[in-house]
Amino acid sequence: MRNIKQIMKNLLFNNRGSVSIYAIIIILPVFLMNALFIDTMRILVAERQIESSLDAALRSTMAKFDTKLANLGLFAYSGDEGAANGDFQSYLQKATTDSSLSGYNNIAVPNIDMGESSISFDFERNLVDLDVFRSQVIETMKYQAPVQIGTDIFDMFKLNEMSSGDVDNMQDLVDNYEEILELMKKRNNKIDSGKEKIDKFIEEVKALQTKITGKRVTDVKDKIPKNLKTFHELKAYHSRYITLKEMEERDDDEEEEFQNYKASIDSKDLLTAIGVKLYYDDVPLHLIGNNGTLSNPEDSTAKAYNDEIKGMVGTEEEFDDLKSLVIEDSFFEILLNNTDEVYDKLILEENNLDNPNDLSQLSLLELIHYFYNSLLLDDEDLLGVILQAIDDKFTDFENEHFKKIKSEFDKYELIKKELDNADVDAEEEKAETGLSDIFEMLNELKNLSDDQATYNKLEEYVLQYDGAFAGEEEADNSGVFAFIQDAFDRFKYFIEFVEGFPESIRNELYINEYVLANFATKEPYAFTSSDFYKYDTKKGQYIAYGHHVSGMNYFHFLLDITCILLIVNLLDELKRGGFAGPLGFYKAIATAMVMTLTELTSFLDDGKLEWNPFKMFAPSKRFTFTGTMFLRIFLAVKSIDPTYNDGKIRRIQAAASHETNRNLLESPSYIEGHVSGDIKLWFIPQLAEVLPGKVEGNRYKIEKHKVYSY
Repeated sequence: MRNIKQIMKNLLFNNRGSVSIYAIIIILPVFLMNALFIDTMRILVAERQIESSLDAALRSTMAKFDTKLANLGLFAYSGDEGAANGDFQSYLQKATTDSSLSGYNNIAVPNIDMGESSISFDFERNLVDLDVFRSQVIETMKYQAPVQIGTDIFDMFKLNEMSSGDVDNMQDLVDNYEEILELMKKRNNKIDSGKEKIDKFIEEVKALQTKITGKRVTDVKDKIPKNLKTFHELKAYHSRYITLKEMEERDDDEEEEFQNYKASIDSKDLLTAIGVKLYYDDVPLHLIGNNGTLSNPEDSTAKAYNDEIKGMVGTEEEFDDLKSLVIEDSFFEILLNNTDEVYDKLILEENNLDNPNDLSQLSLLELIHYFYNSLLLDDEDLLGVILQAIDDKFTDFENEHFKKIKSEFDKYELIKKELDNADVDAEEEKAETGLSDIFEMLNELKNLSDDQATYNKLEEYVLQYDGAFAGEEEADNSGVFAFIQDAFDRFKYFIEFVEGFPESIRNELYINEYVLANFATKEPYAFTSSDFYKYDTKKGQYIAYGHHVSGMNYFHFLLDITCILLIVNLLDELKRGGFAGPLGFYKAIATAMVMTLTELTSFLDDGKLEWNPFKMFAPSKRFTFTGTMFLRIFLAVKSIDPTYNDGKIRRIQAAASHETNRNLLESPSYIEGHVSGDIKLWFIPQLAEVLPGKVEGNRYKIEKHKVYSY
């Protein structure tokens, strides 16, 4: 027992050999870390070598690009996938280090056992893909485009002092001018209808004097005749009537006289005085409406039209010449108030007729009542006074009311005469003729078909590359103002672009310059031969407008030029005071049409135009506008719309396919390579399992994928 205890004590507390044990404990982890580090370095070197070989093989394979597309700045593989795979395997074999070294040198250049390798094209990422196509074009043009654009366009933009808001105001001016003139015609028609009613009313009122009082009777007969009608007749025979009335007995003839007079008194034909109500009720109908007021007239009445005109004219200086054609509210107020006052003075019954103090305050109807009542009295003087009061009433109507109404209508006739000036029709006809001359020239392009087969082929490409772009609507040739409206809409986009020069479309400007560099617009522009409209000379116009009908793209190109020229000329006329009233308005339009046709003809003949789109601000500065410059501007303006840009890319792709006879769906630009390999691990394979790769036995597996694109 004691021996066992001694052995255990010596084992536990004896110090001999402890250093070796501690050394082993320390050195073993270091050794394992070094082993893992060495194998890791060999793995990293192998991965880098495989990756470099894969990259070199892919680059070498894709070096076989389509030279025809490359001439257009587009890059795609020219062979099929089988040929590309063979090239890739060959290049990969040459690029992979085949080392038989052993020993310590294997740390720097590990021996790699290559496994499977393959390539595949991503046909969904070919040149038909909009993003791929844009990327290649932008890379091609980002250094070329700024030089190609030049300084003229930027210098021109610096002259612009016009904002899109200014164009809106000017467009409203032209639109409102036409609408104001139309409203004035409607207003005047209503006033004319109202005037007919007022004239009828006045005519009927004046006729009352003849019907009621009549003429003075100078030849009084001995006997009272039948059918006495007028007050002068009743007054003339009133004495005879009183005499007959006071007789105790009357013979048959006297009784007949008495009854004739009495019948005239009893009839009291008072409706004669109020018959004018039928005409009076119709007076407001056309002026303010039967249920309207001066402050709130009914729709489609003269006052409502005039209020609308006043609102449109407002305080704009450009409308100063039209303000004289605006009718003041007092016009309607005087017409209505005076007809109301006349009517009131005809029929109102508010006074005590038993003892009227002031006959002038009685209405005509009251005076008539008073006269009939007075006939029963033996007072010739009172009848005379009443007759005079009635005559004074009609004189008051004439002097206090009818003259005011006539004065207002005289002013109106002057306004109407200015608006109905016959020369306006002549100037309007000149403007229409100018527009017809422009369209007569442009319409020559609409029915051409010499190169329709080319456009049919382009359309096939566009449809194949994901749908055709519809292009623009036809220009509205329904009249001068419709065409001017269309021209303003096109010009406004130009000003918005110049005003903002949005950074967001910088890449689209590069693409536009790509179009001009590779699919340019070329002379001739004049209609001298069929070459002026064919695709071969107007490729850029096809890309810009997207019509698949021969001649239509050049038609819209010239139409855009025409619209910009017209609006600039029209605004220049405006600035120089060309909108002086209705006559001046149409003269300005006619003049602008003639100038536009002259400038357009000059461009067609010379292939360029010395012109300044901002001449109203800087009249002395001119720029040389070639067909390319016009097309550059139109492309830039249209490129603000993303939907348009996608359609534009499709047409560029179609043009590229037509140019190179290459289907872009079969022209891949993206390739993916796959390579596998493994290396032998020198130390403990289980240690390498902490690395992200896969360990099988004593070998470390390496998988590499890489995508390459032009």
